[in-house]
Amino acid sequence: MKAFIQIVLVLATTFFTFNFSFTQAEPTDMPGDNFSLEGALSLFQKSNSPEHFEELLNKKDNNVNNLDLDDDGYIDYIRVIDNKEKNAHALVLQVPISKKEQQDIAVIVIEKTSDKYAELQIIGDEDIFGEELVVEPLDIEGTNDSRGGPNDSYQLNRIVVNVWLWPSVRYIYTPTYRPYISPWHWGYYPRGWKTWRPLSWGIFSSKTAHFRVGVRIAPVVRVKTARAIYRPRRTTSVTVVKRYSVKKKAYVKRSNKVIKKRPNKTVAAGNNKNTVIKKSRTRAITKDGNRKAKVDKTSKKTIATKGNEKAVFNRSTSKTIGTNGKTKKVSKKKTKSIKTKTKKGVKVKNTKTKVLKKKKKKL
Repeated sequence: MKAFIQIVLVLATTFFTFNFSFTQAEPTDMPGDNFSLEGALSLFQKSNSPEHFEELLNKKDNNVNNLDLDDDGYIDYIRVIDNKEKNAHALVLQVPISKKEQQDIAVIVIEKTSDKYAELQIIGDEDIFGEELVVEPLDIEGTNDSRGGPNDSYQLNRIVVNVWLWPSVRYIYTPTYRPYISPWHWGYYPRGWKTWRPLSWGIFSSKTAHFRVGVRIAPVVRVKTARAIYRPRRTTSVTVVKRYSVKKKAYVKRSNKVIKKRPNKTVAAGNNKNTVIKKSRTRAITKDGNRKAKVDKTSKKTIATKGNEKAVFNRSTSKTIGTNGKTKKVSKKKTKSIKTKTKKGVKVKNTKTKVLKKKKKKL
């Protein structure tokens, strides 16, 4: 029975990471296509220290680094810098672009929350991956509350991995540890290290596929303290940002295509008034008590109704037609004049001029 449970857990782990593998099946045209965040986590788990981790990152046979950010036709060297505050560490993976420029690739954030418990995530830089891409270790826990038998059932849950037993994690929390800062920089690299030509995306992706088992894309950053340590220290290269700015905009645009925006609506409620404004291409509707107005922009007509009165204004012919019971009036704006009686006299309105005539007082 125990062997059967183990088989189920292995299959479940593969199933949960299956979808993640397919999310990486197409290139994004960003430089992050040539670096494996999952592979970096795997190497960090195998390493004994941050220095050893840096050495593993820059080995050709490990198939994690395929970056050529300076565009010289050769793979770039990645250095590791540890930023520590109390029980939080932010290990930055950085590439020297020139003598004056560096570009962060990713950061591994680690927090120790108890004596024998630590959490870890790796965050890909948005200028390299198009957005902040968070990856974390994944494990499956199976529970069985039944009494056994042929109809026995199991419940599988994804759990956060405790990385305290990783050798490199325990090493950075030793009392004598000092935060590691790589001594290597542009034009000055370890003896014995040799660069190599980058692989095509298809070949590199096939070599990194096995790293995607046992990890997942995290919806949020959980290791917040370590991330807060890193944010003010984030380093970007002007050269890299400019070179990939157009591709980054295209990536963001593709990512936002699945988001459908709802029409903007504003609702205001008063004592006897309700106003609803609906933005669309051709119509706007307003309600005010018993009064309704409807504007149709396609036919350029305005229709207003109030009680038994109805007026239609046609903008194309500049005519107004009014109906009130059985009477109809047709007039043009240019020649129309209106006389109204007031207490002081008669007021004459014209389209061009206005004249006010007073009546003589009766003796």
